[in-house]
Amino acid sequence: MEDNPDIARVLSSLLARAGHVVTTAGSMTRAEQIAATSGPFDLLISDLSLPDGSGLELKRRLGAIPGIAVSGYSTEVDVQECLDAGFMDLLAKPIEFAALKDLIRRIDWTK
Repeated sequence: MEDNPDIARVLSSLLARAGHVVTTAGSMTRAEQIAATSGPFDLLISDLSLPDGSGLELKRRLGAIPGIAVSGYSTEVDVQECLDAGFMDLLAKPIEFAALKDLIRRIDWTK
């Protein structure tokens, strides 16, 4: 979930090359539509600032799906808000792909 098309394209490409199936959405509304029609996803990666809402709100709406938040801001308050919403962590932009891969590896996929 990234509203900047260039960042979404690069991140999607890197994740696909790493063997992941990627679906992108540029807004909270579109992400919810995709989730409702495509069935459950394994992971949500979402920016906190979306054109029509918040990544925090999206995570709360999508429920138990594992999630990684990304943002240009990463204060302790931002991190705590992400954890409270159910994200496993917050990555500051620009995203280091190695850090993202590490977070994905740490997800407990047995839940």
